[in-house]
Amino acid sequence: MEPAISSTPRRCGHDRGHGHAKGHRGFGRRFRGIARETDQPEPPEEAARPWPSLPSSCILRGVRFDEKARENLEAVERLLPDESGVMESLSNAAVSRAYYAAYLAIADNAQQRRRDYTDRASSYYRHDNFPDDARAWGILDDDQSDDLRWLYNLRIKADYHEDQVSHEEASEAFEVAKGLLNSALEESHR
Repeated sequence: MEPAISSTPRRCGHDRGHGHAKGHRGFGRRFRGIARETDQPEPPEEAARPWPSLPSSCILRGVRFDEKARENLEAVERLLPDESGVMESLSNAAVSRAYYAAYLAIADNAQQRRRDYTDRASSYYRHDNFPDDARAWGILDDDQSDDLRWLYNLRIKADYHEDQVSHEEASEAFEVAKGLLNSALEESHR
């Protein structure tokens, strides 16, 4: 049976007293009305739960971080010109997607290791601390942590600064993100 799409938000049901729609901070507003309802019972508390800091009643069923990481990496390839140079590079957008490809791959690995989110609301890994956290958790080595921090800083430049990211920086960001993604996902799927 196909899961029904609810038109009204569902409440979490856990005792945190924040009364939001199913999901945590950010999810409620963005995904309101698309929480899936099925005839199948909830999985056991510890069964295949990639989001350890969220109560099982609050987990939105959907795409894992590894799938989103690969999608972001594919977006980078589409935003950079091919060898013929026919298409103009969208370097700022490419760098932003490259960072998120790496971030999501490493976040997927952290979730597989049952690492809690690091922001106050327990809904995501703080970007400014993530390279150091991932190194401390054994997901990244020193060089990879430096690479993730470089991608993070380049994304800040791409998204918020007046200076434009060069095509060379975007191309390097793609290669760095691809390396981090492959390393993090390979290790998390062992």
